[in-house]
Amino acid sequence: MHRTLKEATVKRYHDQSHDSLKQYLQDFLNARNLTKCLKTLQGLTPCEEIIKGWQKKPSDLNSTHLTTLRD
Repeated sequence: MHRTLKEATVKRYHDQSHDSLKQYLQDFLNARNLTKCLKTLQGLTPCEEIIKGWQKKPSDLNSTHLTTLRD
């Protein structure tokens, strides 16, 4: 994981300011965490698990959850 972060951020964006690097790193981690397949979810990504749960029971996912997911 550390090598992946270093290769994707620090080594590529060394010319940028510290604040822009921090923002890019946060965006990178958010995207990676939402798209990483997890053993605990039987190989699904968190987004796929949310969609699967919503398809089974749409009433469990309301607008409050959607707002939280976007932030």
